[in-house]
Amino acid sequence: HAANWLVLNSDLDGDGDIGWGLPFPWDAGGDGTINPENTEYAIQTAIGVQALLDVYDAGKKAGSDEDLSGFLTSATGATETFLNGRFEEDDTGVIFWYSTRPEDSYHVINSGAMLAGQLQRLSRYPVANQSTFSEWADRCVLYILARQKQDADGNPYWMYYDGRCPRSLTQNRPNDLLHEVYTLQGLFDYRIYGGRYGNSIDSKAMLSTLNRFFNGSKLYDLSVGYPYTSNWQPEARRWARVWSAGYALNFAVRLESYLNEPPIMSTMLATALVQNYRKDGQWLLRPDDNKTRFYPRQMAFVLNGLAFYEFAGQAPLTGRIDGHAIGNETPFDERPLFPFTHYLSAARYLNSSRLLRLDENGNPVADYGNAYDKAGLRYNPYFTANYALALYRDYLSTGNDTFKEQFYRQVKWFLDHKTTREYRGLEFWTWRYDFDNLVFGAHAPWISSLAQGNALCVFLAAYDLT
Repeated sequence: HAANWLVLNSDLDGDGDIGWGLPFPWDAGGDGTINPENTEYAIQTAIGVQALLDVYDAGKKAGSDEDLSGFLTSATGATETFLNGRFEEDDTGVIFWYSTRPEDSYHVINSGAMLAGQLQRLSRYPVANQSTFSEWADRCVLYILARQKQDADGNPYWMYYDGRCPRSLTQNRPNDLLHEVYTLQGLFDYRIYGGRYGNSIDSKAMLSTLNRFFNGSKLYDLSVGYPYTSNWQPEARRWARVWSAGYALNFAVRLESYLNEPPIMSTMLATALVQNYRKDGQWLLRPDDNKTRFYPRQMAFVLNGLAFYEFAGQAPLTGRIDGHAIGNETPFDERPLFPFTHYLSAARYLNSSRLLRLDENGNPVADYGNAYDKAGLRYNPYFTANYALALYRDYLSTGNDTFKEQFYRQVKWFLDHKTTREYRGLEFWTWRYDFDNLVFGAHAPWISSLAQGNALCVFLAAYDLT
């Protein structure tokens, strides 16, 4: 229904251009020129295109009987609105105007990046002129990469304006948290959808650059350590806005999953949200202003971030909301196994490999078939340990005793299948593989240091729960 609304309301100002904006007049550049209501803006249009493509994907995946082609038609038309002369060009590439109005032909990095990401994504769908969309995305990304800055730690960042900007601007500054994530999101989408220059985008550096907005556990709206002028100093000391934190959390989860990184940044963001942005049952715009007025747009960003965090199987939230415990009372980053537990839920871990199934006791068993000299069904202590640690994380995030019971079944398996050895009077346990792995020259029974280490983590987790 929401996607259909976007299609039906894709030209609310009646100028013949498809796109989306704001339902009120606005001086976008602070330059004294007022845009009429529903003027098409690059950032709102990019987010609208992203939404239409997300719904198109979801409909296809669900096997929907509805005609979804209208979503692609509107997405295509919206991007073409800005390809039709609403851009500036130099020898490094192109940058799209902030809005369709010539008065807003400013070089705004974050909205250009978001639009470039959706152009590259759209080039992968069954639409006309696919290569054209990809070429425009390439040109815009080259412009943005040419203007990338680095802080003292080597973290990339971008200024809000880089090129043409309003004459009334007193100081150009780096992006605040929300607009930096818009920039990173656009570049990330460009990379994962096969942009020609995607290898020039350092995904790990994009994740680490979010640290620029933290000082201890406080999340700032403006990056820490930049030499802001005196008129920006008060703003530089403020907490991030709640919707900025929510959107950053969404992006961090996606990027950590893509990189197969432990959920360190997403846990920092989620913990900051839950522990600092609530008062008397209401969400705060910022922890330092006590404003609890409800803004649907801002809460949508928060919900989006928290949902991605929880349903992606990341580390559990901690703290309390409205008196109800969220996860375990001990912050996860203070627990003994942080961040070394498996980041997938137990169910997702089992489904991640066609080899794995559960036996009659609820322990994972691998079906190797003809591999490893027709090994067939075998227990693998490494897989069992991973499954146990995923159950441990599931229990901490939900408090569901079923996960705890299943976790202890894996502990029992390790106790029942240990082999006791002795070295210089010291007794220790091992878990042996009962099939040959000639790739490593390992003949049964052999021992894996990786499996031994994971088994040790399982017993640490069991100790943590006692």
